[in-house]
Amino acid sequence: MWIDTGFNGDLVLPQEKIDDLSLPPSGTVKAILADGSEIALQRFECLIDWFGSVRDLEVIANDGEYPLLGVGLLVGYDLNISYRSGDVTIE
Repeated sequence: MWIDTGFNGDLVLPQEKIDDLSLPPSGTVKAILADGSEIALQRFECLIDWFGSVRDLEVIANDGEYPLLGVGLLVGYDLNISYRSGDVTIE
């Protein structure tokens, strides 16, 4: 999983994983990419257990290979990155 502090949504998953989980679609969302272009992406609903609380998430589909964690899931938590050890923690 990758963490993207420039993405203000909750979670991006590869379409293949969304299909595996049979997540229900909930429309589309407009996104502005790093190059400034605007695209529409398919949106899905998902419930997860996030640090002991059930959260209803907006999951965005992409054609990538890795899940992407956005700032939406980090609000209210501390993200700690040790560049020395390579450890990443969310508390």
